[in-house]
Amino acid sequence: MYQNILVAVDGSEESEYALQRAIELAKKHESVIHLIHVLENYRYPGDTGSLRKEKETFGKQLLQKLQKQAEEQGAKKVETIFDFGHPRSIISKKYAKQVEADLIVCGATGANAVQRLIGSVSEYIVRTARCDVLIARMPEDKVL
Repeated sequence: MYQNILVAVDGSEESEYALQRAIELAKKHESVIHLIHVLENYRYPGDTGSLRKEKETFGKQLLQKLQKQAEEQGAKKVETIFDFGHPRSIISKKYAKQVEADLIVCGATGANAVQRLIGSVSEYIVRTARCDVLIARMPEDKVL
């Protein structure tokens, strides 16, 4: 049913839980998982570039760690995508089309969430995606 699953990750517990749900589906449907991490493309006040470089390093290391984790848990094929820009539009418009995603999986809220029921990136993806979307909400008693 699902051949290409695009999974948005940002380092939050909910995005890692979303990956777990994607791995379950990928194993069931023999899908390719496309992990994506998008770094906001803006300058940080007073930063000479070191903070941006730190965030870039974090994102790339996160993708490597999660790719290895997914493969160890039985995902058949896992690819990674790192890019700069606005996560909302890049995930649902650019990369969903590029990888021919038939499912996008993301956490209900991400690393920048401030007590919201659903994050702005997740909300945008639901409204604009041209494929199925799974919003994974980590149960309160679940600890990764």
